[in-house]
Amino acid sequence: MTKIVKREIAEQVCSLLGLALSSKSELFEITIKAADKRSTGWKSQNHHFWGHVRQIAMSTGENLHDVARYVKERAVGMGYPYRVDRWGRLVAKSESDATTQEATVLIDACHIVAAELGIILEEGEDE
Repeated sequence: MTKIVKREIAEQVCSLLGLALSSKSELFEITIKAADKRSTGWKSQNHHFWGHVRQIAMSTGENLHDVARYVKERAVGMGYPYRVDRWGRLVAKSESDATTQEATVLIDACHIVAAELGIILEEGEDE
């Protein structure tokens, strides 16, 4: 089967293959799986994430988007996907494109950041 993809995707695949080939293993397992689709709207993981970001921003006085960026940077250290832009800066994957597992990492990162700042996050229907 042949699949035509954008250059960015081809570069990512080549990068992954390069990592595999640089190992000393003789066998490799390659799995391609459709990502789990997240729900949207009220009670979604994205709504949960932004609710926590809003609470952290309100408690600290920081800008909402600055808090979101910081939480995503922290999430990168927990395995959240990122890319490196042309200037060498880490750019975390957009939360709107996150899988259910990736969104869980973002929410966990919110919990960690809030705990470090002594902020008790409210979990509930207002998020």
